[in-house]
Amino acid sequence: MSSNLKCATVGLGKLGLPLALVLAKKFDVVGYDINPERTVKIMKKQFENYKEKNLMEYLHKYPFKVTMNKNELMDREVIFCLVNTPSDPIEFSNKYIYDAIKDLYLPKCKLFVVVSTVMPGSIEKIKAMLPEHIKVCYNPEFIALGNVIDGIENPDFILIGEEDKVSGDLLENIYKHISNSPIKRMSWREAEITKIALNSYITMKITFANVIGEIANKFNCNGQTICDALGQDKRIGKSYLKPGAMYQGPCFPRDNRAFNSFLDKQNVRLNYCGITDKINEHQLERTLNKIKKVAKIEGTKISLIGMNYKVDSEETTESMGLKLNHLLQERGAITEIDQISPDTDLVIYCMPDKRALYPTDKQVIDLWE
Repeated sequence: MSSNLKCATVGLGKLGLPLALVLAKKFDVVGYDINPERTVKIMKKQFENYKEKNLMEYLHKYPFKVTMNKNELMDREVIFCLVNTPSDPIEFSNKYIYDAIKDLYLPKCKLFVVVSTVMPGSIEKIKAMLPEHIKVCYNPEFIALGNVIDGIENPDFILIGEEDKVSGDLLENIYKHISNSPIKRMSWREAEITKIALNSYITMKITFANVIGEIANKFNCNGQTICDALGQDKRIGKSYLKPGAMYQGPCFPRDNRAFNSFLDKQNVRLNYCGITDKINEHQLERTLNKIKKVAKIEGTKISLIGMNYKVDSEETTESMGLKLNHLLQERGAITEIDQISPDTDLVIYCMPDKRALYPTDKQVIDLWE
């Protein structure tokens, strides 16, 4: 396949921009977005404070055309759609995908690739909205914010839900130009289920580690020591097997809840997703109990350090720090964020990398110990 293939990314957000840059290493790429502020920043390369690893290097090294003019997409052969699919309120909404399809005229397009996470059954509806000559594939990425570019280039595997062999072959050949990772090809519905099932499984593993941590604490044992031993078994593995804070961020909580909703609608009643969510929220109650053992919450000045949901990211969606701050304020605590004042009574480290950055001689609770 010629590297002169004309591609476009619709949506230049946290995933769309890195994907456009990776594609631009090998292909002729146009990046389209309707957000003026975002497009100007990309054009001017004003991302010096952006935390995404390698983004600035790629932005200077692999330039691509950035536009708000939809007519620039008329000659594109492959369109990658990465618009937001917000939870509404639990299942993912396809509203912005539908809006994009209605707004675009794609006479040369051979393949429309949905990268945004969608509910099972969505791709069939999206296909029905497009002209008959356009094939559709579902190609969600398994990435972590802060390291998206590497996640696109070196994932554990690449997932392709294909309309047919022709569409799957075209998308697979594109990925062979930018990644050496194994490719799993399957039907639309199989890929849709695979995407949300994977993240849901990871949430189960995180909550299992937290259950181990809770029972270990009751016997004055070290939960991490137990999890390290369990992780030696290759059937379990060490990844995500660390007792501590709840699972957080823009993907894990909402993917698990969406999968739970999907399973309920299919009358799969005895599924683990709902229990996983309850165990996760229970971590907030456990933390409150830890605080009550060392301080009266009402009237106590508490410093919360680390509002981000993961190391090396400024994202705060569904972060434990923000949730804990809200609960403490409801109970009458006086809270401060990412600072320690002289009259602070208690310091809570919500992220594992913050203690060295905010040393203190105050009373401390570290959620990752």
